[in-house]
Amino acid sequence: MNAPAGHLLWRALDGLVYVLNVRDGRYAGLSGRDAERWVQGYGAVRTTRTNPVTGAAAASTPAWGRLAPRLLAWQVNRRVRRLLAHGRFEALYALAESMATAPATARTPAPPQVLRAFLQAELLFANRNPDRDCLVRSFSLFLFLRALGFAAVHRIGVKTCPFDAHAWVELDGAAILERGAAMDRWHGISIIGPAHDPVAAAA
Repeated sequence: MNAPAGHLLWRALDGLVYVLNVRDGRYAGLSGRDAERWVQGYGAVRTTRTNPVTGAAAASTPAWGRLAPRLLAWQVNRRVRRLLAHGRFEALYALAESMATAPATARTPAPPQVLRAFLQAELLFANRNPDRDCLVRSFSLFLFLRALGFAAVHRIGVKTCPFDAHAWVELDGAAILERGAAMDRWHGISIIGPAHDPVAAAA
C-alpha cells in the first residue's frame, strides 16, 4: 500500500475510519475490511499534515500588524469568509498553519475585552449565525488570537452515530466561545498549533 497523501488526515472510531481531505474540506468514511487495512497500514490516527506550511510560506501571511482588536477581528473574519466562499479551504488551512509557526507573545487566557472585540466584529456580518457556522468562527478566532500573539490551537473533531463534525479553538487546553460543555464527544481529526494529542502520540 502506498502511503496516504499529505493532505489526508484521519481517525478510526467504532470500526470506521473518517478521512478529512484538507484540499477541499470534505470527509470520507471507510468501513469493514477497507477500514481494517487502513488502520493496519497507516495507524489509527493522523491529525497533522506530513508537510505543514512553515517558514517561507509564512511570508504570504496578511500584514495585519498592530490593528485595533475589533478592526483586526473584522479583517480576519472577512478574509476567512472570502476563502471559504470561493472554495479555498486548503489556502485557509495553510494560512492557519503558517500563523501557528509564529511564537506566542501574549499571556493566556485571553482577557474578556479581546473576546468581546471578536464577538462584536462577528455581528458586522449580515445573515450569518456564528454559533452554527463553526468553520468560519473557529478559523477566524484562531487567526485573530494568533495575530495578537496568543498560543491558540485550532481543532476539527468528528463523532459517530450519527456522523458529525465540529471545529473549535482552544487556549491552555480549554475550548473558548463554545456554548456546549461536552467537548469530549468530539474526537480530533485535525490539530493546528502546539497541542499534544495523546491518541496520535500512541498510534
